[in-house]
Amino acid sequence: MSNTRDWTWLDSATEEQTENPENEAEIKELVSQWNNLHNEEEQRYFAKDDRDDDYEDYLATMEEDQPGFIAEQKAKENVRIELYEKQMSTIENMLAERGARMCRPYEHFNEEEKYMEYMETKGDYD
Repeated sequence: MSNTRDWTWLDSATEEQTENPENEAEIKELVSQWNNLHNEEEQRYFAKDDRDDDYEDYLATMEEDQPGFIAEQKAKENVRIELYEKQMSTIENMLAERGARMCRPYEHFNEEEKYMEYMETKGDYD
């Protein structure tokens, strides 16, 4: 199941940005790319979560056969995560340059930010 987010104009967006069809088309493409990256990362996380028990045994076996295997796998994962974060950040910066941003998850429910903050803390009596 894919989870997609939409986009919205920044308060600082100019009329030139909001009225330009080419700008809006570019925004939609950037949002599509953002959603694709986000969904791939989410699916990777779910798959990793599903295989964690067997994967730990696999890593231990591979480390016995090839010393340094675990360090190599961790290095690959660290680089992959850093690239993912930079790609997402680049897309978000490009959206901002065009006067747009990704919607926050609760904005899809047409909720006000202050109300959502209240609902998130309601019941927190600490």
